[in-house]
Amino acid sequence: MHIVTDTCAYFAVPRFAKAHNVTVLPIRIKLGEDLVREDEITTLELFEAIATRGVTPTLVPPTPQEFAAAFEAIARQDDLIMAIHCTGQLCPLPQNARLGADMVRGRTTVHVIDTGSVALGQGLVVEEAVKAAEAGLTLEDAIRLARGKIHQLYSVFFSEHPAYLGRAGQLGAAHALIGQMLDVKPILSLEEGEFVPMEKAQTRANALEKLAEFSVEVTEIERGAILQADPARTAETRQLLDLLASEGSDYDWPVAPLAPSLGVLLGPGAMGIMISEGAATE
Repeated sequence: MHIVTDTCAYFAVPRFAKAHNVTVLPIRIKLGEDLVREDEITTLELFEAIATRGVTPTLVPPTPQEFAAAFEAIARQDDLIMAIHCTGQLCPLPQNARLGADMVRGRTTVHVIDTGSVALGQGLVVEEAVKAAEAGLTLEDAIRLARGKIHQLYSVFFSEHPAYLGRAGQLGAAHALIGQMLDVKPILSLEEGEFVPMEKAQTRANALEKLAEFSVEVTEIERGAILQADPARTAETRQLLDLLASEGSDYDWPVAPLAPSLGVLLGPGAMGIMISEGAATE
């Protein structure tokens, strides 16, 4: 069984995909006349390009033909493929994967999973599938385990620029415009693959408080991370960590990079928290 994913997935272990023979197809980002692969630009570089060049970025997923070509190449060594991708609400990656799978039907078996997630959440679903594949489980059991992980994922983000969400169709145009005019920061949960507005924050400090409050709603944290554009801990990261501690969290929160594809959706200054819930202990 061979696992396929895309560049929105985040793995805490460096070179995880290469070590486990996971095929990673690139999402591309259109910046004006330029088209760059997501894995060839950092989110900080993306935000700098937006600020200095005045461009509005858009996402360009792999085409069905590119998926079909990747599946054909894999099929020469393996006739079972799991394609595990970011939420189709972010960009039509799962849809294109299914169209690509249709093109190779009869030559290989491809099962496409829309994780309804991004970044760390998506990566955790891939990791679950990799464990199943390396343990020699059936495709059906691997699918069951991967889908089980999806139901354990929780995510909350805030955006400084509601207009980005409006352009991506994740926030009504009127709400996005009003939010931008009033300088409010929407707090959004990722539910069934869609960014759903929960409430609004007037300041970044207030938005950080909302992220910390969200964390206590998950009683058992198996894996979690703070998502931000800067890969290093900043003064703001430390402020959020202090807030998490004040909410009673004793989890050692790592910082994970906000994927450029998420930056296209949420805009500069966005932050988030992602959690995989573990089994409750007695």
